[in-house]
Amino acid sequence: MVPTDETVFDTFALKRGEKATVHFTGTATPSGRRPVLSFKARMDFETVAGYTQALRVSVNDVTLTGERLVHKPLTATARSGQECSLAAGETFAIFYSPDFASPDAHPHYGLRDGWQACVFHFNLDGVFREGENTLVLENAAAETVDAPLVVADGRIGFHTPPPPPKPKAGP
Repeated sequence: MVPTDETVFDTFALKRGEKATVHFTGTATPSGRRPVLSFKARMDFETVAGYTQALRVSVNDVTLTGERLVHKPLTATARSGQECSLAAGETFAIFYSPDFASPDAHPHYGLRDGWQACVFHFNLDGVFREGENTLVLENAAAETVDAPLVVADGRIGFHTPPPPPKPKAGP
């Protein structure tokens, strides 16, 4: 039996430069599964108004980068046709929004192909451990950004990894 997702944190509102540290106990990763950290994040703003590179995440002193994103590409196309860089080095793009759902429905800023702007899933293979774990969430927005970063619904789950890519046919 695969363990169900476990809550790691509820909600944090972080001013620019602030960090939230969460200590949690991890269970053993079931065979054939990988640990995945999931949560929602947004820049608290009265309307949907684009995005900024603002989120930095680390688990057990390892800073997560875009290669650890699951269910979201590193770049996506908005309905406006603009390419959006969803990860830049050690930071992730966070949309300005009054809630976690509005960017997905927005006629200009909403992401094409069904990507959810405010939802994040990170593969924690090689970082997550059975027993004590430490998660750090940081509002790493530029000095010109005053909106607080809101993160919510933090969970750890165990997912089946996708199959390896098929080899290309031909010479």
